[in-house]
Amino acid sequence: GGEVIVVSNLVLEAGPYSIAIGAGGEGSKSGNGKNGSSSSFHVYTALGGGGGGYTNKSGSDGASGGGGGGSNLGKTGGTYLGGRGKFGHGYDGGKSTNDVSNTNTNRSSGGGGGGAGGPGEDATWPFSEQGSCGGIGIACDFAGELLYYGGGGGGGAGNYDDGKQGRKGGLGGGGHGGFDNGQTTAGEPNTGGGGGGGGANGDTSYTGCAGGSGVVVLRYRGDFSEPFRSAEGGS
Repeated sequence: GGEVIVVSNLVLEAGPYSIAIGAGGEGSKSGNGKNGSSSSFHVYTALGGGGGGYTNKSGSDGASGGGGGGSNLGKTGGTYLGGRGKFGHGYDGGKSTNDVSNTNTNRSSGGGGGGAGGPGEDATWPFSEQGSCGGIGIACDFAGELLYYGGGGGGGAGNYDDGKQGRKGGLGGGGHGGFDNGQTTAGEPNTGGGGGGGGANGDTSYTGCAGGSGVVVLRYRGDFSEPFRSAEGGS
């Protein structure tokens, strides 16, 4: 998931200010998912999260790290680390481990993506067929309702047996990890949540989903007796 920045009691002079909303990172079927883009307001920049790891690949570093890719056929074994979260900005993604002594044809699945408020879960054989949960985001109450942002994406399932499902994303818009038949969900828009990792079945790997776009929320006191516009030149 992406970074979450909360600033209180900020004093700003009248004038124009630039706001940029980062896009969620795209999923991939042939390599690691893409990192999310940063969102910014004034002098503050919230970094995008790292992309999840492809099969037999470690996750990418970011504000919060992407989850580790699932190990290949069980007889291969190996450990693939989650991407590293940047200190003070987010948490690491979970790793994917498959014991080399496992000689059947199952895959282990992907580790959960790191969240702004906590790390992604590890996926360790033989308990990893259904993926691992994404890390929790950060709770914010500035809109009068407790909402979470920056949750990590859930890890995708990996198995030869039909019906295995990935795990849920972290609170804060994290997408659900893919079933071993490919079903997965994107990160929730305007949350910075990570996309769910793609599942795998046999030698077929499915594409993970994109992360959710970022958001900038402004809350301020003022005289609302005159009409005003909330934004110009963007969305």
